[in-house]
Amino acid sequence: MDCEALHREVALMLFEGREDDYCDFKQCYHDNKASLLHDIICMANNLSGKDGYIIFGIEDKTMKVMGIENDVNRRNQQQLVDFLKGKKINK
Repeated sequence: MDCEALHREVALMLFEGREDDYCDFKQCYHDNKASLLHDIICMANNLSGKDGYIIFGIEDKTMKVMGIENDVNRRNQQQLVDFLKGKKINK
């Protein structure tokens, strides 16, 4: 799926107030690494056959875009990659 199509699909989910098997909205970043790993594994193993996405900065229940600028647990891509590199996952 190209970026434009993904943006449209995510916007539609926000408008409809729903998540899907491959898309999980979170209000803020996890403060618990086990919960973060669990959510990543769930998205990686979704049953839809699509790439999984965890999208941060979306308010629970209202689906309002809140942003993550002030999230003390915010991680960048490299921090997430480093976190996952250290995990031993059976194939």
